[in-house]
Amino acid sequence: MSSEEKVIVVDHSVSAFCRIPLLTALLLLATLSPVSAANYPGWWITRGVVDTNASAEDYAVCTSGQLKTMALQAMNELDADLPGGAGNVVHTMVNGWINNTANAQDYSAINAGQLKTVAAPFYDCLRSNNWPCILPDGMTTNQNYPWSGTGAQDYSMANNGQVKYVFSFSVVNVKINGDYNRNGNPADDPHKDDPVTFAGPKGFVILANNNDSDGDGQPDCEPDSVSGQYTIRNNDLSDIYQICIPKLGIPASAIPSGMTVSVQVLNPTNDTPSFDAIVFPKIQAGIQGGAGLDFDTASAVGTYFGGTGTAILGIEGRTSGNEVRIRITVKINGNTLGTDEMRVLIAPWMALSNDRPVTKIYSGFGDDAAFANDMNALFGSANIAWVDGVIWRQDEGEFGYTRTGVGQSVYAMRSDILDLSSTSDDFKALISPSKGWDASIRTTFVHTGGGVEVSVPDANYPYGRLILSDEYSGSTGCAFFERQKIQWPPIFLPVAWLKVGHVDEVMSIVPYGSSSVICVGDLTNAIAILKDYTTYPTNEVESTDYYSRAFLVSLYTNPAYATAVATIQGYLDSAATNLCTQLGVTIVRIPVAYTLEYTGSGSCKTFLPNSINAAVANIGGTVKVGSPDPRFAPFRQVIANRLSFLGSNQAWINCEGPHAVAGEAHCASNPDKNPPTGP
Repeated sequence: MSSEEKVIVVDHSVSAFCRIPLLTALLLLATLSPVSAANYPGWWITRGVVDTNASAEDYAVCTSGQLKTMALQAMNELDADLPGGAGNVVHTMVNGWINNTANAQDYSAINAGQLKTVAAPFYDCLRSNNWPCILPDGMTTNQNYPWSGTGAQDYSMANNGQVKYVFSFSVVNVKINGDYNRNGNPADDPHKDDPVTFAGPKGFVILANNNDSDGDGQPDCEPDSVSGQYTIRNNDLSDIYQICIPKLGIPASAIPSGMTVSVQVLNPTNDTPSFDAIVFPKIQAGIQGGAGLDFDTASAVGTYFGGTGTAILGIEGRTSGNEVRIRITVKINGNTLGTDEMRVLIAPWMALSNDRPVTKIYSGFGDDAAFANDMNALFGSANIAWVDGVIWRQDEGEFGYTRTGVGQSVYAMRSDILDLSSTSDDFKALISPSKGWDASIRTTFVHTGGGVEVSVPDANYPYGRLILSDEYSGSTGCAFFERQKIQWPPIFLPVAWLKVGHVDEVMSIVPYGSSSVICVGDLTNAIAILKDYTTYPTNEVESTDYYSRAFLVSLYTNPAYATAVATIQGYLDSAATNLCTQLGVTIVRIPVAYTLEYTGSGSCKTFLPNSINAAVANIGGTVKVGSPDPRFAPFRQVIANRLSFLGSNQAWINCEGPHAVAGEAHCASNPDKNPPTGP
């Protein structure tokens, strides 16, 4: 024998077992090849059945105590590795030794028949579990036991080497683990393949790796621009999460030919591959990965999974709000030895409410002096990034954020831009190590930023609740928001009667105290003010670009348009009632002179600048509201009175330029806000 350890002798002072009975005819084991130390199953070492400090004595006769020690630890190994453990037959046999210590004769030599009697129930158990193991060298699954023949020499003495050969099976205990417990320590759990909820308290949650750590202008989760492969970028290791896979317990040199390991990223409801997450064979810059990893040679399996300990693989998220299943499968010669799964949630994207402090306001119409001067005066020129021309910054993207799951000890958060425009990549230029960029819905939510609002967080919706244009219901873009779940279900507002069809044409959210006030347009109130010559006898519309007061009064009071007025007011009242009922906030009605082309697909705009479409921003802890100047003093007086709780933090913005091309202050500007810094 060239092996270097021997089977440990049982501690006779503590464990005295009964004598092993003789067996009837089974194969003689004397000619079996010994097991070399390099190929010892891992469980022999971890369970102490060999003494690594002793010289091998494989040709020495094995004693009853040594065999029982080996069988006891083999039982413990199967109990740990198999769903049903070692089984009743094995337990009855071993417990019989433990419970009957009289006349144990543990120093007595054993014969081949006795060895086979003890070993047979273990192989019966393995066979009933469809052979989830590496079998002794030379044995195949077509055999019931690692012996054959008539058993003519069963009374021949069995030696240590033969015992070691018979018990040299290695159960392939296949596990794949992530941070299911959200404590920073990847661990196994029977529920790790259950659907994951953001609120937890359990379940593995990772961020989408859509920031730009290497400065190449692309989200890090996209394929490398040179190789076309999914590659861990430089400076990006912190965005790759750990997958822990216990090694196989088989020395790398003993991995049998034909053994393969695969790690797959799968759809949560079927076995189709998913690219919502990418797996890597190790966490190291330059390493390439994909939606699956195939370790398809014994050498590759041995390199990554041979021996004991833990193999650390990497995973990055790509698609916010989606779940994936990560499955590991170990096979030998095409036959599955074991498989395991866990679920991973890529953390959801969340819109940011108006109460969040602003880092920068991005605005178009920088060459419109009247508009730019009023915006700079209210919000501060240093807080606004201007671009000239008819640019609807609000419609191009939605600033939001993402964060790891509730309760996750290693808290991670990132600012995240949701791209809504298929015609501009201006916001993409903002991606950086601290800011991600997601183009998931740009082809279905084109120029629709004003159609997406979110309420101020409250006890029922701790991340706010989406407020969406009703025309988006059922769209692909809406499906994106739905799968995020965290700000769902939304409040849909009826706005299809409007030409642009955005919710910011009928409502705006003004944070106030610990809650908010929501302003909602009111056509009937606007008409009443226009008609009130008693209170406002001499006031006129202040721009010749707009219809006169007299014309507006004559239009709105014309019986031919009574249905139009009533219908539009009904939409506005419905929005106000819905928002008040759903959110429990104060509603402030704002006079707005809507046009009356509400039929068909809707073509309504406003005759005068729409004061609802206000720019709202928290600057240094103070909420400021830039209300479009309606160019009619009575409207200004009424609106200022109703927003008097804002004091000097409400100001008028000259929006004649944006209004001429169907927008106002909110449409033209978009505040980038700081995400919350904690749960």
